[in-house]
Amino acid sequence: MTTDKSVSPVRPNRRGTHPNSLKNLKPFPKGHIGNPNPVGFNITRRLKRLLLEDSDFIPPDANPKDKKFLEQIARQMVIKSCRGDVPMIKEVLDRTEGKVKEPESDLPQVPMVNFVFILPDGTQVSPVALREVKQLGNGNQP
Repeated sequence: MTTDKSVSPVRPNRRGTHPNSLKNLKPFPKGHIGNPNPVGFNITRRLKRLLLEDSDFIPPDANPKDKKFLEQIARQMVIKSCRGDVPMIKEVLDRTEGKVKEPESDLPQVPMVNFVFILPDGTQVSPVALREVKQLGNGNQP
């Protein structure tokens, strides 16, 4: 009697069907995330949280009504834009109106063409070389 070990029986997928696994599954309440304090440093998350906090620091030219850092930054961006700071004007417009996209042309792309002139003696001359010969013949006058 020979047994063929190359063919294994197909077993049904029973992952997650154990009673202990099912008992551990609890849906999160609406509005909550699964991992509220993830491990690791995320500068973006911390910056966003800090920008939304109330600020004790008020710059000298800031509006006292701006309690949040984010409001102070936005006001400074607008003030610099009004003073003519071109990069800040571009930044404010990009963030409020959206970045300007290059318009796509409906015209087909024209390939680059190189012209070569063949003289009666069989030599090949480029337009640049002909221009130089012409300038030499006219006494260096364009």
